[in-house]
Amino acid sequence: MSTKTTPRIVVSHPGKQYVHQLLYALQREGYLQLFITSIWYKPSFWVYKFINSMPIIGKIIFHKFLKKKTFANQQDELIEQYPWKEMWRQILVQLSTKYRSEKYVFAVEKAHDKYVAKRLRKLRPDIFIGYEKSSLESFKEIKRQGGITVLDLAQVHYKYLVELRDTQETFHDLFEDKNLFDEINKVKAEEYQCADYILTLSEFAKSTLVRYGIDERKIFIANIGFNPAVFTPKTEYNKQPIDVRELKLIYTGTFTKRKGVHLLLQAVQELNLPGLELTIIGPVLDGQELFEKHKNLFTYYDFLHHDELVKHLQASDVYVFPSYLDSWAMTVVEAMGCGLPVIVTENTGAKSAVIDGENGFIIPINDLEALKSKISYFYNNRAEIQNMGTKGVEKAKHLSIEAYAQAIISIFKEIGT
Repeated sequence: MSTKTTPRIVVSHPGKQYVHQLLYALQREGYLQLFITSIWYKPSFWVYKFINSMPIIGKIIFHKFLKKKTFANQQDELIEQYPWKEMWRQILVQLSTKYRSEKYVFAVEKAHDKYVAKRLRKLRPDIFIGYEKSSLESFKEIKRQGGITVLDLAQVHYKYLVELRDTQETFHDLFEDKNLFDEINKVKAEEYQCADYILTLSEFAKSTLVRYGIDERKIFIANIGFNPAVFTPKTEYNKQPIDVRELKLIYTGTFTKRKGVHLLLQAVQELNLPGLELTIIGPVLDGQELFEKHKNLFTYYDFLHHDELVKHLQASDVYVFPSYLDSWAMTVVEAMGCGLPVIVTENTGAKSAVIDGENGFIIPINDLEALKSKISYFYNNRAEIQNMGTKGVEKAKHLSIEAYAQAIISIFKEIGT
């Protein structure tokens, strides 16, 4: 550990996820030594200057992808790219969707880890933060140097995934390639072992780690935050006369059975209530057949920018998220920020933001009757939508990007001392 009071921290992530929130916090505090990634939008870099000089069609194509690879007030000099493996994978994805599979993503992650491990020999940070499946060799290098290793874990313990695969039908096809599944889990297990500390997104995620033998003294929780300047509370609630019944449900996220979308559609179909509407926003993954079978039950958008997404949230009554597994689920908090009561499952990390019966409901996973019951409750008790929704806004205020940044700084002040 450096004798300096300000730790030098290197962060490595071959993708994005929520790493931009972590970078924002570390950079602002002066802790960030370097962020190493694959493809990231650096306006000062010659490649992106060339892209910006392209005809408008070319810029639109590239910017749709690149606009997600940045964060507010980033310092370009603190970002290093190792783009080649991921660049080729992205090109191949345009030719065949098979290159989206875990096999090819994992190959990029391993190559990234190998590159970062070499760079760390020169960088020699006080603290290294890595992400699952892409940090094992880097962790080993930092341990040789006597530095501190931190795994920022976006998922739950891998053994809990195995448990779900064995007990829940929607997870039966998880990692059909058993050899790949075993190889990935071996890497995960070694990363857990090499990590001095593990960051998790929720109490739920932490509980899975402790359940499978991780010392809870090495675990920290930091809930990733939503942007309250974007996801603002609705100003009006739909107050229909007592004899008029309608309810507008909304779900945002990937269209897949693992998010419980099939249960939501079945609930809407079986309830068959006059005035019951459902909006689904998110890309279709393994649910194409389900989508085609039930597309008359919902209004669909594959993608909306935040300014449009907010309008749809504010125009809805209740947010429903019947997921089988989410270590956090930012979408839940975004909906709460817009003034919606929420229905979530026990396996959703953001359930910690829900006080059951006060600003929403928490139901068991794979429980169709519980889901129908809670939807019916709001259908029959419209006054509770505003009552619970306004309480949700107050709860969401404590889960902002700024709150996450403060939590991260507090954690690394503790780790670095």
